[in-house]
Amino acid sequence: MILFLDTISLKPKFFLIKKNNIIHSIHILEKKNMKISDEIVPRYNFFEKKNKFNNKLTKMIVLTGPGSYTGLRLGISFMYGMSAAKKIPLFGVSFINLLNTLVVKKNFNKTLLVIFSDNNQNFLCIPSNKLKEYFIYKFTDDISSLKIDFRKYSICVSNNKSSKILKKLFNDINDFIFAD
Repeated sequence: MILFLDTISLKPKFFLIKKNNIIHSIHILEKKNMKISDEIVPRYNFFEKKNKFNNKLTKMIVLTGPGSYTGLRLGISFMYGMSAAKKIPLFGVSFINLLNTLVVKKNFNKTLLVIFSDNNQNFLCIPSNKLKEYFIYKFTDDISSLKIDFRKYSICVSNNKSSKILKKLFNDINDFIFAD
């Protein structure tokens, strides 16, 4: 069984994965005014008590960025401590690499990745034709200062289902794929 932690998304979450399927998940923050630093340990304890996976874990995975520095720091530190205490291997995965698994290879050059994180820490990932990787730009609500011609992109992969926000940012994009 795998314990997966996403502290990057707007709604941080623990996932329990068995045989490549999510079998249980829990949001770390139940209310908007809560802080991940106050809630990560109690929510983990609740999640473990409810699902009794403590002795069944074979590995742990944590997202490594880009995202809110505080969320990343807390999530990685928490998982590192759990990994060391339980002697379970810990793996870090870039959120960009994770979202990129949703991109069809032939569409790489016309696909934007947009990552929304806590504290308005948002990231636009633009494909690099030569390197087959992404250039990362941090943005808030306005992307016009980036001076990028968005007309050549027709697909957007994002962790935010609010297509209204994405449509406002990228009015030429028709195809949105959401990773939730």
